[in-house]
Formats: sequence, C-alpha cells, structure tokens
Amino acid sequence: MKIILVLCVFLTAMPAFAGTFKDNFDDGDLDGWTTFGKDWKVENGKLTCSWSGINEGAILTIGNSSWIDYTFEYDGIVLEKLSDNYYLGHVMRYDKQSAFFLYTAFHAPPWNNPVIGFIVNDQNFFIQGRQFGPELNKWYHLKMVMQGKEAKFYIDDNLEVTYQHDLIPESGSVGILFGGCMAEFDNVIITGSNVPDGGSIGFAIASKRKLTTTWGEIRRGK
Repeated sequence: MKIILVLCVFLTAMPAFAGTFKDNFDDGDLDGWTTFGKDWKVENGKLTCSWSGINEGAILTIGNSSWIDYTFEYDGIVLEKLSDNYYLGHVMRYDKQSAFFLYTAFHAPPWNNPVIGFIVNDQNFFIQGRQFGPELNKWYHLKMVMQGKEAKFYIDDNLEVTYQHDLIPESGSVGILFGGCMAEFDNVIITGSNVPDGGSIGFAIASKRKLTTTWGEIRRGK
C-alpha cells in the first residue's frame, strides 16, 4: 500500500502535458517543420541550408501557440562563411504574425559573442555574453531553456547568457535560426509542457498508437 501511495503522489506531481520531440533527420524529410521559403533540405541524415543574409536570418520552426515552457537543443556546424558576422541560434515563442519574439545567436566576429535578443515592433533589445564565436567546420551543441519570462542560452553545456523581459510572449513555436553561412544541423531535442512525444526517433516508453496520435498533432499544428 505504501508503494502504491508513493507512486500515486509521484505521478500527480509530474507535468500533465510534458513530452519530448526528437529529430535526427535520418528519415530524410522535414515533416512537421515550417521552412518559411528558405532552401532547407535533408542530405545524408543532416539538415542543411545556405543563407547569406544577416539581418533577416533563415528560420525553421516547429510547434504552435500552445507550447509554453521548453528546452530546445541541437548540434550545429558552420561549413562555409558567406558573410561577416555569421551566426547560429534559435527562435523561441515564435509567431510569424506577431511583432514580438525572442531569439539566440552565436555570432562570429566582429560581434564575436553569444546573444539573447528580443524583437518588439522591429526594435531589437539584446544582452551579450563573453567574447568568443563559432569556428568553421566545428560542431557545437546549442541549447536554450525557456521558463516563464526567463531565457537561458547554453553552448556545449556552458551557460553563456540569461535574459528576462516582462514583454516576452507567453507561448509560441520554437526553431533554428542562422545567417551568413552554409550550415548543417542534427540531433534536435525539444522537451517541455505541451510538447507531444514524437519525431523521427522512436520512444520505447510510448505505445505505437500514442506516437501516431501525437506526431499527427504536430503535423496538423494542434
């Protein structure tokens, strides 16, 4: 009886809608992702894209307005420099129709630092981290954690920047952001409230029926 009671208390304390989405692109497609017109594609099990723009970065998103607090991480590499100040990063609580969204950017010189920024009606507010930038042909593990009105940006598991702002949107999709280079991405993991289990990597703890349902919800944007 004690064991059952403890188990019930533990399950009650767990988030009701927490889940994990994983994509290593080994399935060769971008099902569920929104590309916003850029030339995103999957080659040899890696997500790849080339974009020379800096002020307008290339964005690839997944999720919807029900996604609130989450951790979003991936591996990224810059293969070729196309502009000065190239960067790799994220968008968080993103809505293309909104004038508000949050982003991270790991900048090469001349900025040469990791940044968390906030776009409000075309105005850019940001906070910078220490002086270092992404090298060519080197893999980095980039992670952002979104909790309430606070965002944290990690590079190779080191916390680089923390940012808080009362105007940060309550919810929205997440995505990869980059500019000024040709880059590859792999091993996406998203965990958090209202994130359904799914992606190209299976989950041993989930039933086949549940995986089919939740992945279908992602593809329909529900």
